[in-house]
Amino acid sequence: MVLLAIPELTSEERTDERRLAKKFSYLLGETKVRSIIAALRRRKLIKVDADGAICRNTPWLPFHKQMWAIELKLSESALPSL
Repeated sequence: MVLLAIPELTSEERTDERRLAKKFSYLLGETKVRSIIAALRRRKLIKVDADGAICRNTPWLPFHKQMWAIELKLSESALPSL
């Protein structure tokens, strides 16, 4: 959730650690948000420039725009007998 809230590398939008901590502090607590950001930096999923602006370095996210689920229902007669 925190990762997806960070703007993409190619985006004009910018954010910083303080803004992200404030945005998610009600849900996770500021300390937890800052530790998540540190973990994302260690894994090189985000980049921080000299001004402290954070951007997401994940061109493969999101995986999809929509999610579909298909359910297959079989009658008992369609099941193989054991």
